[in-house]
Amino acid sequence: MKKAPLFLCIAMLAIQAQTSFAHGDLHERILLISEEIESAPDNSTLYFERGKLYFYHEQYLLSVDDLDKAGELGYNDFLHNLFYAKAYQKLNNNTKAIFYTDKILSYDSKNVNAIKIKAEVLFKQKEFETSALFFQQLINKSKRTLPENYTQAAKAYHNCTGKKMRMQCYVVLDKGINTLGELPTLLKEKIRYYKKDKLFPEALLVQKEIIKNSQRKETAYFEAALLAIAMKDSAVAKQYLKQSENALFALPKRIQLNKSMQSLLASISKQKNLLTNKH
Repeated sequence: MKKAPLFLCIAMLAIQAQTSFAHGDLHERILLISEEIESAPDNSTLYFERGKLYFYHEQYLLSVDDLDKAGELGYNDFLHNLFYAKAYQKLNNNTKAIFYTDKILSYDSKNVNAIKIKAEVLFKQKEFETSALFFQQLINKSKRTLPENYTQAAKAYHNCTGKKMRMQCYVVLDKGINTLGELPTLLKEKIRYYKKDKLFPEALLVQKEIIKNSQRKETAYFEAALLAIAMKDSAVAKQYLKQSENALFALPKRIQLNKSMQSLLASISKQKNLLTNKH
């Protein structure tokens, strides 16, 4: 099994740090910078900085107001346009969000931040084919991609109307697996689409990879059993149900008795009874 790259772990830590910052001293920083603005009302940078803080504080209208004021005072750079795009995206003003992403892409066609926002907005507008192509650009132009880049692209592809475009969802997920390793997120997404397309044998092949990679296998075996049942292969389904049950009973008693394991055991028994009653 290919291990997840170190940068994925670093990225998660960065996200956690940003979340902590966003819910920490933002309000105090907004108050401090507001005092600075009172002393220097013509300072465009101060308005821009407060506009960013308002964005992180989820006060998007106030963010846009400050970005406007910064612009009136002469502030204009990539980040100014990017925060406009991000704020308008949050405000569901898709037209203006795309206006600012296009403005960025007009002078920096490889800007992955703008590409990502545009892809997300196009998806929201149900322009799935164009959205998928922009998500594909995001993957191709990113130095380091995250699992969500591939899952978002797959989602856009699978929502397309043409079969050829829909099938691209599997291609992009395979690319993610080859690049990032057999991450459960990517494997489970692939199974989800196979199930939607009623491609149960293909889904079971991927589920076998999940079983192989899992330290605890009781749930993975049960999911395989459900896929075998969908394939109407009772013999294989019974084998997986037995393996799921055995894996569960091999766990320490305290884990066997927890709510989730008792629920799984009940589900195993239910499926075994249903299969028995069919014969």
